[in-house]
Amino acid sequence: MKANFRSSPGEPEEAAYWDDPDLEVLEDRKPRRGFIAALAAASLVLTFALFQNTFAGNISINTSGQLEFGQGTQRFTSCSGATPLTVSPSVSFANASGGGTYFFSAITVSNIPAGCNGSAFTFNAYSDTGTSALALFNSTSTDAIVDDNNGVYGLGPAISGMSVVTNSSSSFTLTFTSPVAPSKNVAKLSLQSSAIPCATTLACAVGNIGPGGGVVFYYSAASFAETGAACSPNCHYLEQAPRTWSGGAIDPTIIWAVPAYQSGGITSYNGSDATGVNIGTGFANTAAIVHMQGAYDASTNNYAAGAAAAYSGGGKSDWFMPSQAELAAMYSYSQTYNDGFTLVGVFSSYAYYWSSSFAYVSSGGWARDQNFANGNQYNGTTPAPASVRPIRAF
Repeated sequence: MKANFRSSPGEPEEAAYWDDPDLEVLEDRKPRRGFIAALAAASLVLTFALFQNTFAGNISINTSGQLEFGQGTQRFTSCSGATPLTVSPSVSFANASGGGTYFFSAITVSNIPAGCNGSAFTFNAYSDTGTSALALFNSTSTDAIVDDNNGVYGLGPAISGMSVVTNSSSSFTLTFTSPVAPSKNVAKLSLQSSAIPCATTLACAVGNIGPGGGVVFYYSAASFAETGAACSPNCHYLEQAPRTWSGGAIDPTIIWAVPAYQSGGITSYNGSDATGVNIGTGFANTAAIVHMQGAYDASTNNYAAGAAAAYSGGGKSDWFMPSQAELAAMYSYSQTYNDGFTLVGVFSSYAYYWSSSFAYVSSGGWARDQNFANGNQYNGTTPAPASVRPIRAF
């Protein structure tokens, strides 16, 4: 069949629950202080106890002592290695008619080593009985994330409801603008460290997770124009969608053109007739194909470029089908980084992948594709199905 259509050209640990916390009201004496034992440095999720301070009340965490809001406790994260971080939670009081409420409102972290540069710290809070993270800010937001940009601390893009102050290259304070977790409800705080997605810093390397949640497979130090894309003419990266982008375990196989457009070429749209083959032409090729073949519908108007353009992974709406050269770069990545393109039946049940580059008309339309089993590029008839993987530029 192929010969007939080809021509050569991570939940927080549940380590510490207390079924019957001992609530003490301390009026005439100073509260006891203490720390829980540090978790192992290799742990990816660090859970430690932190407690309410509603007027003079504390919650007992173990038999050896208590920790209050405003005090610090030392913890390890995967980025800090053997260096313990000091974490100090704080509360603020919101006055109200007939009373008021203390809210968990801020966290100060200090003693952060240089080994955490490029890491993101994620904080979650939990009650002493539930397993779901508590809302901390913006009414329902549960993840408080701070990026360590080489000792300068900040929030990721499009994050509101929090502010971060860099106290020093080894310390920051995170404050919730309008905190929503009453301190009396907070029994545990989990701290995780992970690599900052290059989407945040836009200082990516091949193999990183990109802004759209895909994998960066191409980088150019010199900027390039992906005509029609938002980054053009200052694009530097191409990322490919995850292999589960269509909702299945492998890439779908889809025809290049719907029946009404299988006999000829692509009408020019915004200067492209979908014949571009170089890096930077896939977006314009895809736009021209979609403009001619119409709105994509998986049931009634299903075609390769339409499916790629309709993908919205990572909240992005600028995915497209790669050009011939962009598809070749994907193949090169798959061979270097073993992303599974060649594992037929695991990554894809069909080794041929469509590009958005139209080739010629000869007893119907032909477009360029590539065999990811051997790297060879071919021309395939547009009524034939082949695998599809969206990409995007940034």
